[in-house]
Amino acid sequence: MKDETYLTGLNASNSPRWKWMPGMRYIVKRPDPLEPITGRVPDQMRGWTPYRGAVPDFDDPATMGCLLALVRKVIGDPGLYVRLSDTTRKSDGRRAWEVLGWIAASRSPDGRAGSFRGWGYADEAEALVATLNALPAPNENKD
Repeated sequence: MKDETYLTGLNASNSPRWKWMPGMRYIVKRPDPLEPITGRVPDQMRGWTPYRGAVPDFDDPATMGCLLALVRKVIGDPGLYVRLSDTTRKSDGRRAWEVLGWIAASRSPDGRAGSFRGWGYADEAEALVATLNALPAPNENKD
């Protein structure tokens, strides 16, 4: 797992809106020379939390699919999508990832409904995690 992917996973797992879902792959880094602990959240274990210090492995396609489903559920838009834009980032010259969707007023940080666009992210996971973290914590939500 790349360091950037690990940091994105750490950022996600520390979000108040984060939820482990069945099928997600996790990783727990350990000091050298020990190998990291890896595994999947079991299907039968809803609400189960992996080892302490576990972060989601966003190099895994199933975990990415679960992240997309989680963000769609939290936002309330089943049509939310992520794409690689045609615009390059000034910071590194790479094409930027963006998230596009619709948010209900009751889920919006400013209390207004409307379309939104998050732009400028280095990868798909970073774009979705930033969207998840931009929303108010569950107890701050009006619904």
